[in-house]
Amino acid sequence: MYYSFTTLSTVGFGDMRPVNDQERIMGAILMMFGNAVFSFIMTQFLDILASWKEVDEDIGDGEQLPLFYNIMKRMNEDQELNY
Repeated sequence: MYYSFTTLSTVGFGDMRPVNDQERIMGAILMMFGNAVFSFIMTQFLDILASWKEVDEDIGDGEQLPLFYNIMKRMNEDQELNY
């Protein structure tokens, strides 16, 4: 956890560092994997925000409550299909 935090925050305190080639290679692989996982999580988060924006646009001023429920039902069904 500590290593992930210092890598993603780009602080890199230097108190823990690789000292030989195998550790450097492993560190580079871990950093690339961590960036891939972080990118995936952020993409999913942004997709959720975009879908909420679409829901908000479809609802308008809140006068169409049945439309809101239908949209929520559709979103839940889409999420179930993705998993």
